[in-house]
Amino acid sequence: HKMKLVSPTVNVVQIQNNSTRYHLFPVTLLPVIVHLHRRQGVTTLWKGLGSVLMVRGMTLAVEDLITKFTPWPKDISWHSSLKSFGQHILLKCTTLAIITPFYSASLVETVQSDIASEKPGIFDVFKDGVCRLVNWGSSQKGRMLPVWALVVPTVFHGLLKYLFSLVVRGVTSRILHINQRHKQERQ
Repeated sequence: HKMKLVSPTVNVVQIQNNSTRYHLFPVTLLPVIVHLHRRQGVTTLWKGLGSVLMVRGMTLAVEDLITKFTPWPKDISWHSSLKSFGQHILLKCTTLAIITPFYSASLVETVQSDIASEKPGIFDVFKDGVCRLVNWGSSQKGRMLPVWALVVPTVFHGLLKYLFSLVVRGVTSRILHINQRHKQERQ
C-alpha cells in the first residue's frame, strides 16, 4: 500500500494506488510529524494522553475496590497457589469488564481529529464512559458499537497483555537472577 499526505491544510494520511510519495521507512514520516507540529502544535502528538492516564488510574481504583470486598488477591508471586492465581485472573477480568466503557471513550478521544471536532475536556472521558455504561444494550450515536459487544474483546485483549507482561517480567527476573549468581560465583 502507498500512503500520501492528501492536503497541506488537512492532516489526513490516505492509501492511494497512484501515490507519488512512499513511506517505506519510519524515518520518512518525520517531515509529516514536523508538519503536524507546525500546524496544530505539540499537543496533537499527545492527544488523549490525559484520558489514557485517567483510565489507568480508574483501573487501579476499581481493582483496589474489588479486592476490598472479595477475597481475590491483588498481587501474586511465583509461589502462589493455583487457586490464588485463578482468583487474581478473575479480578483482572472483572476490572477490565467494568472499565470497558471508559476505555472505549478514551480510545475515541485519542484517535479523533482535532480539526473535525471540539477539543475534549479533561473529564469528558468520565462523561462519555458513563453515557456508554447507561446505554449498555444500545448505542446512542449512529454507528457506535454497544458496550456489551466490546466487553469480551476488551477483557481478552487486556488479559493477554497482562499475561504476556507477567511472562516477560518472570523471564527477565530469572535471567537477571542467574547472571547475578554467576557473577557472584566468579568473584
